[in-house]
Amino acid sequence: MRKLVALSLALTATACDSDGGPAPPEQKGPEVTGSQSDSSPPLREIPPAKRQEGKRVHPVKPLPRPHPDAPDGGSNDKAP
Repeated sequence: MRKLVALSLALTATACDSDGGPAPPEQKGPEVTGSQSDSSPPLREIPPAKRQEGKRVHPVKPLPRPHPDAPDGGSNDKAP
């Protein structure tokens, strides 16, 4: 049994010490620089488009509001 353990340790040590070939190339993230093909101005400088009347796909409905007498579901009044 001791010979088997010694043999496996020797083989493991030799496998770790051996050169497995050239090291893999170092991976780097992409370099981000200004694009030379982009000719549009920054988005913050572009004015919003004008809304076209009568071009809605569906009618705009008002947002639902809670009833003034309804209890507040987020209050912690009942906390111990």
